[in-house]
Amino acid sequence: MATFRVHKESGNFVTVHKDFIHDFNISWKAKGILLYLLSRPDDWKIYETELKKHATDGRDSLRTEIKELEEAGYICRTRIRDEKGHFKEYEYQVFELPNQVGKSHLGDSHLGKPDTTNNNSTNNDCTNNDGTILSGNPTVPYQQIVDYLNEKTGKQYKHTTKKTQTLIKARTKEGFTLDDFKQVIDNMSSQWMNDSKMNQYLRPETLFGTKFEGYLNQQQPNTVDEDWKKQYEDVF
Repeated sequence: MATFRVHKESGNFVTVHKDFIHDFNISWKAKGILLYLLSRPDDWKIYETELKKHATDGRDSLRTEIKELEEAGYICRTRIRDEKGHFKEYEYQVFELPNQVGKSHLGDSHLGKPDTTNNNSTNNDCTNNDGTILSGNPTVPYQQIVDYLNEKTGKQYKHTTKKTQTLIKARTKEGFTLDDFKQVIDNMSSQWMNDSKMNQYLRPETLFGTKFEGYLNQQQPNTVDEDWKKQYEDVF
């Protein structure tokens, strides 16, 4: 059995909550990245290019660990808009404890766009200051999911609709992530978008209902055959 002996230096310390160190739901690499992010000052702006300078990890490895921390609740992703209201890069808020969305965060990380400090965000699921996020569960990314659906389909659904929020909340309780919702939207929009009969089913009550997992694992055929189409017409 190997024994590790710890030798500590005095001075130049960083103080962080130690619970994430013992979180077996995240990898050691993810813990290392989180520790580095938390070691920065509260108002520090951290960019992907800057992170890559401090370790040997490549871009893909770094993004994989950032995604892991996001799924574990240590990082919250926010879509940034420019002055014209167009979607730009993502801003990441970093937390010492998972699922602390809505509380004071420790630092921002702008990943994917290294030379901007634009904080004009109007698509933010990290706070409920504008009153648009369901106050009982602000961690559920209602707006991000519905905005993505509208962006992909050209529709205008509202993320504040009670029925839509209920469906999204039910799927998140089952363990599905924001990326899963996006994948379902991608899968089914690629199949139904250009079909006049199926396009109407690109809606929250269909996509985010009890068939969600099936849609998530749906293969993407080049065309919608008549038998497959009739199956869904009978259901809906």
